[in-house]
Amino acid sequence: MKYGARNKIQAKVKSVKKGDIMSLVKFAVTQPHELASVLTTESVKDLKLKAGDQVELIIYSQIVVFRTASDVSQKCRA
Repeated sequence: MKYGARNKIQAKVKSVKKGDIMSLVKFAVTQPHELASVLTTESVKDLKLKAGDQVELIIYSQIVVFRTASDVSQKCRA
């Protein structure tokens, strides 16, 4: 899948705090910084996010789009 976003950061899921509707996911990045994002709990469950997972963060304006390692290796279907 191609994206219009150009800012990509390799990161590892540091922690996942699930709520009924929204979840807070914190990421460790290669620099000594940390990023956090709030996303729906449904998305966390669908992506099966857990602490220690390796993910790619795609930064687009104020939105962070998640792509897991399994998403990267899959080809788009028509």
